[in-house]
Amino acid sequence: MNSYATLTHYLAHYASTSPAKVVFVYLDEEEANTCSITYAELNERVTELARHLAGRGLGSQRAMLLYAEGLDFIVAFLACLRASVTAVPMFLPRGSKHMARLTTIISDSQSSAILTSGKYLSRIQTGLPELAMPVLATDEPLEAVAFQERAPALDTAANTIAFIQYTSGSTGRPKGVMVSHQNLLHNELLIQQAFGCDEDSIIGSWLPFYHDMGLIGNILHTVFTGGRGVLMSPFYFLQKPQRWLQAISDYRVTHSGGPNFAFDLCVDRVDAAEVSTLDLSCWKVAYNGSEPVRAATLARFRAHFRAAGFQSNAFFPCYGLAEATLLVSGAKTNPEYRTLAVDGDQLPANQLCLLDPAEPSARILVASGRVADGMHVRILDATTQQEAGELKIGEICIAGDSTSAGYWNLDNERIAFRSDDTQRYFKTGDLGFFHQRDLYITGRLKELLIIRGKNYYPYDIEFSAGTAHEAVEKNGVAAFAVEIAGAEELVVLAELKRQHARTADTRPIIKAIEHKVLDETGLRPYDVVLVPPLSIPRTSSGKLQRVQCAQNYHQNYLTALTQARETAVLDTADYLLRLSKAQQEGTAESIQHYLKMVLASKLQHCPADQISGTQELTSLGIDSLRSMEIVNTLNRELSLQLDATQLFQINTVEELAEKIELSLWLNSKQENGKEIIL
Repeated sequence: MNSYATLTHYLAHYASTSPAKVVFVYLDEEEANTCSITYAELNERVTELARHLAGRGLGSQRAMLLYAEGLDFIVAFLACLRASVTAVPMFLPRGSKHMARLTTIISDSQSSAILTSGKYLSRIQTGLPELAMPVLATDEPLEAVAFQERAPALDTAANTIAFIQYTSGSTGRPKGVMVSHQNLLHNELLIQQAFGCDEDSIIGSWLPFYHDMGLIGNILHTVFTGGRGVLMSPFYFLQKPQRWLQAISDYRVTHSGGPNFAFDLCVDRVDAAEVSTLDLSCWKVAYNGSEPVRAATLARFRAHFRAAGFQSNAFFPCYGLAEATLLVSGAKTNPEYRTLAVDGDQLPANQLCLLDPAEPSARILVASGRVADGMHVRILDATTQQEAGELKIGEICIAGDSTSAGYWNLDNERIAFRSDDTQRYFKTGDLGFFHQRDLYITGRLKELLIIRGKNYYPYDIEFSAGTAHEAVEKNGVAAFAVEIAGAEELVVLAELKRQHARTADTRPIIKAIEHKVLDETGLRPYDVVLVPPLSIPRTSSGKLQRVQCAQNYHQNYLTALTQARETAVLDTADYLLRLSKAQQEGTAESIQHYLKMVLASKLQHCPADQISGTQELTSLGIDSLRSMEIVNTLNRELSLQLDATQLFQINTVEELAEKIELSLWLNSKQENGKEIIL
């Protein structure tokens, strides 16, 4: 096939050569409902919307995309590319707590319009009352504007910015990675060469549409290769992980994957009976990236799903980042992924010592494959800034046509790049080394946290925690990740001010920190530890030593005044009593008592007797993963069919109890076997 200048050229090509072929199937959260679109239909909708955007004079401007996962987002994103509008894909805000970050990004990106769906129009307009730009519902009839009968010509320059990918960040200035059309198509070609996708491939994904892996590696790669995509929302997957695997089985998906935690979740949540219904023999490439790849996870998944036909040679560990558009390494030369046993005690000091895998201190590292053709990677010694040799850990620096020119509106030469005689390298901040040409990732130079596939900057979390409560020393907070049960989790260490160090009841301080961090970063801490003044390790210049903090936490060397994970104890007998009363009586009062026990068991830091009926659910620190666990428990123990997305639409514990009471009453009154879905 010819090489085209933009992705919409590829769409137009397949709309011409395979007009009736289904390009996307979206599995709706209503279980039985699906929607699909062909290449011809997609091209027609994209062209129509592109005309409208061009007619509004948005060409060469920026437009923010605020959509739930679904076909409307895909149409809008591709229409922006078609009309030379720079797309700024973002998460759809769930409530007022996300509006502040959104406002900052709207201002930083200098967006001229917001594109969304009709059902979210009022939410956005209400949440952003000062917005001085049009908000367009692209799934509804658009008002007439003066525009040419023909769509904008497909003559966009390769170096024009196609879209801006904002990285995680909240209290600090958000960073928008500029991705040009050349960056995008170059990386799509690298992905195709590494993954082996073609027109017969079926790509399955549950990843967020606005996230680089979900957007570039799945949605746009489907269009690039002329294949078919089977998509679902992250909520749909997290609520019941078996749905992802069932979709792979039913639709004969060939390429699919996600962060390491997704594979662990499937092992933990898909039982033997469900495994017996699956046929995963079609799964050719099971990529694992976006967070550290763990050998134990791959082994568990392989063993758990071997009976379903899953082949271990499908595993495809890879490494990438938004600044490289997406993929950096992952090309395979062997059927099986490679591993290397090193001394885990020496890794925090960036020292490599090869060991026998059976040694007690051995840590098994998984190779992220060979560097993709067309990308250049150097490992630079963090101290000397000279290129490190084989089996020497250093900072990973990348170059190539996929590498972004930098961040929107920032001094990129100062913060991000290093030049040599022939190349301009982007400094990733990630640490790694080469062994037999395979790239291994060992950590992060500046303690960037990667939790459940998403990046978090520790200084953002520290700022949130330091301003959460008057008792906390504002500049005495350290945020770091620790490994708990094979997964990365966030721990916040906070110094109390001297006058508050003897506070008897520290639970309000811990809760304030948890809530503030969750509200401003979207991440709920695994643990919050309160320590005396001046007890967090620092360098001679006063810089926090986060790695040392993590080691002290892991080895129980902290002088803790109190910590979140020691403040809640669940009485199992009381829990079962409350459950029995809720099942038998079905009153709002009995359900509320039971509901408090469920929340306490899932949140761990908050005793049931400290939860009030009028308390807002968002104030309890419920993130998306915890919401799935809570809803699954309620559905299982009370025989309900609650939808996890409704949890974010209910304000208080009291209201949720009333909702459950109504559901139980309706279930008892149902006639003729009719199902009642809330």
